[in-house]
Amino acid sequence: MSTVKAPQNQHFEPSGTGVEIRLLGPMTVHVDGQAVTLAAKKVRALLAYLVQREGVDMARTVLTGLLWGERGEAQARASLRQSLSELRAALGEAADALIANKESVAWKAGAAWLDTMALELAAKSDDDSLLRATTALYGGDFLEGLAIDELPFDQWLVSERERFRLLVATIYTRLAKSAEGAGRTEEAITHGLKLLQLDPLQEHVHRMLMRLYAAQGRPDAALAQYERCERELANQLGVKPDVETETLMRAIKARRRETPARADFKASHALPDKPSVTVLPFANLSSDREHGFFAEGLTLDIIAALSKISDLFVISSSRPDSPDKEARFKLEGSLRAAGNRIRVTAHLIDNQSGKHVWSERYEGDLIDIFAVQDQITQAIALAMQVKLTSGDMARLWEGQTQNLQAWEKMVAARDAFLRFNRADNLNARKLLEEATLIDPNYTGALILHGMTFWWDARFNKAVDPEYSLQLAEKDAARVVALNPDLGPAYMLRSGIASLRSQHDQALELAEQAVSLSPSDAHSVGFLAMIYMYAGEYEKSIATLKIAIRLCPQYPSWYTYYLAWSHLWAGNFPAAHEHGELYLRQEPNEPFAYALMATIFAFQERQREAADMIKELRRHSLDFGLTEIRMSQPYRDPAKFEKVVTALRSAGLSEQSGGC
Repeated sequence: MSTVKAPQNQHFEPSGTGVEIRLLGPMTVHVDGQAVTLAAKKVRALLAYLVQREGVDMARTVLTGLLWGERGEAQARASLRQSLSELRAALGEAADALIANKESVAWKAGAAWLDTMALELAAKSDDDSLLRATTALYGGDFLEGLAIDELPFDQWLVSERERFRLLVATIYTRLAKSAEGAGRTEEAITHGLKLLQLDPLQEHVHRMLMRLYAAQGRPDAALAQYERCERELANQLGVKPDVETETLMRAIKARRRETPARADFKASHALPDKPSVTVLPFANLSSDREHGFFAEGLTLDIIAALSKISDLFVISSSRPDSPDKEARFKLEGSLRAAGNRIRVTAHLIDNQSGKHVWSERYEGDLIDIFAVQDQITQAIALAMQVKLTSGDMARLWEGQTQNLQAWEKMVAARDAFLRFNRADNLNARKLLEEATLIDPNYTGALILHGMTFWWDARFNKAVDPEYSLQLAEKDAARVVALNPDLGPAYMLRSGIASLRSQHDQALELAEQAVSLSPSDAHSVGFLAMIYMYAGEYEKSIATLKIAIRLCPQYPSWYTYYLAWSHLWAGNFPAAHEHGELYLRQEPNEPFAYALMATIFAFQERQREAADMIKELRRHSLDFGLTEIRMSQPYRDPAKFEKVVTALRSAGLSEQSGGC
């Protein structure tokens, strides 16, 4: 066998063109953005094996032994030829990546973007932000769900799966240690829980979580973590926790006895600036006490689902008679089973007033009790989103699926997308693709998937803007085909038209989006943005105020466009107020500093404008006027040039990273 030079074109992010192959999780193949279907398991197995050894000539006898070991030599070689033929047909013009002769087969080095290679390369970085983004590449076990009942291949598969699990565990361990050392407790907990998903027997991780929960003033959570550790070790290994773990547990218990459990929590641990809710155990009112397991499982599932909503702060309570009073709201409920039916009621109560904010009843068939549990969990979590965070927008976006797993991926994707950076945008897109694999008609996920391409076209210098807009158009068209009356699809089309300088069409589509979905805060906010770039500033301000009323926890970009609209309307005090608010909301966002620099420059406060640009460079060395030119689709070129002139005079260079 001959070895070809190792690939040089493997980057963290796929380019959107060429061949993209994901092997971490269920295998997916895309050629120039289009999904490629490989129906036969052994064709998928063959491709995976070749690309993992890209650039290496694999003898045909090795491949036949790997995949068709029980067949005679002639039949095995014929099967290999047939599989190669099917693979070439599926890949189309990309099939030249397969290099085959009578003796060997190889996958051309660098001919595809591989998530496995990207994960391995990125994991060598010392950059925590890159490592955090890297974890999104791990969508599950290597070739998850693939089994071909061939011992040599299965042995290789087991080895690769374990290798990538260990690699991801190493990444999470580094991130957890870094976050704990920097005092980022919530982030460290998130990484620790991910580690336990990979391997629940990591006792040192259980200890780390116990320490972190205790540091948060949550001894009950720390002791619950100990109990989980004790249970996992006993059930799987038949052993007890180490002395170190036992000692930590006793120390936490002792501190809990010495400190009033909740009295001083508010004073010493201020709640985040978002709605807080404590979830009480759901009561089992059935005559059959065996349904207590369902009540417990439902409570835990609801807590887990609500915890995925980043705009909520969720606290669990182990005792229904002793809820966490510092939480603004409490969620309580009960279930009753009779015959083959189960009924669940849930109530959201304002702890300050004692009033019921929301209540609902759900019913289902006990024959498929776990599916019922998922449906009720999703319904309650969605109701909490509507009431406390996103308003009716949640129903239009997250709520367009009946599958809990798809909903969870959508919620995580929305959170990632709203961070507005390249790595999180890519992560959001991957999560949305997973959501639509689960539910192909999930319109909210399809729209947000299109929005990730729209964001790339507007902010990502590494992609072809027009190609990204074409991909966004495909998602919008698919949604309109599924539901022609869904406003957010026209919102996406409006954004595409705006970036193509089709301003009249952008306005028409944005207004159509709002007329179809008047309670969708994002469509309303998007219309306000289109008004602002079209020069209709008073309309923009009025529309943004409506969007804010529709969305209890509105995203920071509403503030951004309020500042711009007030600035162009000549209301400098209001522009300054909203610009400063946006800077507090997004302290690491370069556009926030560019906005404040423009506000100062428009008031001829040049020194303060220059100071803002200096601060911008401190946060982002690769941000320049190029980013401004890409992202600001003004109808009036003179307005845009005024912004560019102001920023240039304040010290922002034309080229990224300049002085």
